Amino acid sequence: MKANLNLFSDLMSMPDTRQCRDLKSVLKSYIWSDGVLNLTASGPNTLSQINWKTESFSFGTKGKVLRIEMFNHSSITRHVKLFFESEFIPQYQQYAYISPQNDCIFIFNEKNIQLVNGTINGEPIKQCAVFPAFELKKKMKANLKKGKIEYKPIARGAISSMFSLETEIPQGESVTAWAWAVQGKTNHEVLQWNDEIKKNVLALS
Repeated sequence: MKANLNLFSDLMSMPDTRQCRDLKSVLKSYIWSDGVLNLTASGPNTLSQINWKTESFSFGTKGKVLRIEMFNHSSITRHVKLFFESEFIPQYQQYAYISPQNDCIFIFNEKNIQLVNGTINGEPIKQCAVFPAFELKKKMKANLKKGKIEYKPIARGAISSMFSLETEIPQGESVTAWAWAVQGKTNHEVLQWNDEIKKNVLALS
């Protein structure tokens, strides 16, 4: 089945909507700059010399997209890292791995597949990891405060995944980052969604 994102711009104008209670994507984002880490939230915010606005959009049972617009109002170029944390609910009997071939993360359960990805200035994810949520989440979040993700390419159990998007923002300029988590029944289906979303967000950035 071909992913139909002809209505992508319409979806982007809609607020986040409730996903299926039995199958959903949790996608959180953090912003790191000048050694300071903050959880992003809907609406405008300020971190040091960077302003940002986060918007969340849902594809219902198919997944979720985040758009983060950042503006550098300082007098110098700023290095910014965005960290994303994703979970595929329900978290049971999962297997996950990082795919260098597709520049994305796959999470599998008994019936479905989740693909996690993002882009900023046309660039792919930078740092990434998949790991057992209940065992390592506290340690992984502590590393985010240092601007780092400890690379872990394969995991089993109740999985969390993390990845970063990183860029330089020149003085007085803005950058838009996108992240998404989509799910389906086959690799082919989620890769189609991934390609269509990537194509559309690059056109909108």
